[in-house]
Order: sequence, then structure tokens, then C-alpha cells
Amino acid sequence: MATYLRDINGGDYSVLEANFLAARRTGQVKAQLPLGSDFAAGEAVENGMFLVYDTVAEEVKKPASADQKGMMLHFSVEKEYDNIRPGLNTYAIFKQDANKFPGTPYPRLFQPHLGDTFTTDAVRLNNGDLSAANALAAYEALTAGHVFGIGTDGFINATTSGAAAEGVRVKLVSLTTLPNGGYACKFEVAYVA
Repeated sequence: MATYLRDINGGDYSVLEANFLAARRTGQVKAQLPLGSDFAAGEAVENGMFLVYDTVAEEVKKPASADQKGMMLHFSVEKEYDNIRPGLNTYAIFKQDANKFPGTPYPRLFQPHLGDTFTTDAVRLNNGDLSAANALAAYEALTAGHVFGIGTDGFINATTSGAAAEGVRVKLVSLTTLPNGGYACKFEVAYVA
């Protein structure tokens, strides 16, 4: 089992703070396709993930590889469903079981542009299951300027370099915090294909 930065924060799901997304101004936001067969019924789709908007298959998919073209940043509007547990880290969308619930949510995906910046804890720190202390050490060892790729789970993959020139690559700007006080990484989009 992989260890994610959101695990250190103790939240249920990843949080995304959109510092600057050009798609907000250009209108390159897509939300007309449902989650596809890549997602199991009940599987969480978290803000900060990169997903593929496949118009041919008419569904949203997970990236097939770090070099998948057409990846977009998932940033759906957070809703407070539980006033006892408020907060951005309690929000995700889920693929519905067609037998129990008709329909499926339509995630809102933003076209990444060079220079876009965002802050998130949707980062895979390690491919193994780390203790809390080791996960925090892995986070603190990340260095500004390093370029990361996207994993097949849709999360930013801090375990690999982003040297290849396909897909989406993000550069770590700084280690920072989220509005809810959790540990986070501020990224700049360094490459888009």
C-alpha cells in the first residue's frame, strides 16, 4: 500500500488550493463525462488528482502511464455534507453503484497550462506503507525545483523524476501548508502534452 501526503494530515481525502489556474479564465474546464470503468463503485476521486478526459470512450479515466497525454487536474467543488466533521479534507466524489444509485458524478477537470500553480496534499510519498514519522521525513526530504510525474493512480508521484517529456510534469515550488493547516506541496506546471 502506498503512503500519501494526505495520510500525514489525517484527512480522509486530498485537498487542492487553486493558486492560479489559467483554465478558470480560458474556460477550459470540462465536466460533462462520468467516471469510467477505471473506477470501482464507491472508489473516491479526490481533488488534486490528474485524470484523463476521454471523449472517444465518453468517460473520465485514470492515466495509463506518467506519459499519458490529455491529463487534467481534478478540482470539484467541495460540499459540506457533515457539519460535525467540516473541512476540505472530508470531501471527495465517488463512482456510484448503478444497482443502488442511478447515475454517477461528473468530475470537474481543469486543463493544465504552463505556469499554473496549485497547492495540494495529493502526493504519493512512497510506494510502501510508511510509519507516520517516516512519511513526515519523506515529505521533508522533498526539494524545491524537483520535477515530478503523475502516477497511474492519478496522484503526483514523488517517488519518480519527471524527466520524460510527455504527459504532465509538475515542479515543486515549496513545502507549505493548506488552508486547513495540513502539510502540502506548492507546485507549478512545468510541462503539458
